[in-house]
Amino acid sequence: MDSTDKPWRGSGSRPPEVTERLQRSRDRLRDLRAAQRLRERLVGAAVKEYLAAWQAISRIEQSCDGEVADLQQQILDAKARAQIAIAEHHQQQAVAAAAIRAHGHSDEETAELLEISVKQARRLIAAVNVESTSRESSTDKPSTTSRALREIDAVVHDDAPIIGEEPAVEQRSDDGSDQMR
Repeated sequence: MDSTDKPWRGSGSRPPEVTERLQRSRDRLRDLRAAQRLRERLVGAAVKEYLAAWQAISRIEQSCDGEVADLQQQILDAKARAQIAIAEHHQQQAVAAAAIRAHGHSDEETAELLEISVKQARRLIAAVNVESTSRESSTDKPSTTSRALREIDAVVHDDAPIIGEEPAVEQRSDDGSDQMR
């Protein structure tokens, strides 16, 4: 073997083509690493942007929940005020019905004048009678007023028995027709 058969030999140095290939490989690795670092920076920035948006969404939802809770409380307050005002007007209706009855009209005539059922008229009149009786027996009972208001409310909504009367039951009369007794 000749020294000419072997590629270029130097004193510890490489042939120029190997050196060039090594340099190109180093350049490619450097470029790949730079691209990887750029991707990591871009991904990191995207993650930060995502988390900032998530935090903003959380703040907005909390703010919205607070506003909704405030509005729901306002609704409850408005309904409570309305119920109080309605109860007062029901009381006025009951007093008016009792006044009509006190001026000599029958329950039926009172009902006809007010365009309500006889049952409702009796309930209204009874509610006022119960309230006035309760006031005479106990002047410092706050539950009496609320009870009277509940009774008047029952009259208007037609869902409670008339005070002082037995509930009506449907019975068959002698002529075969159904009647409330």
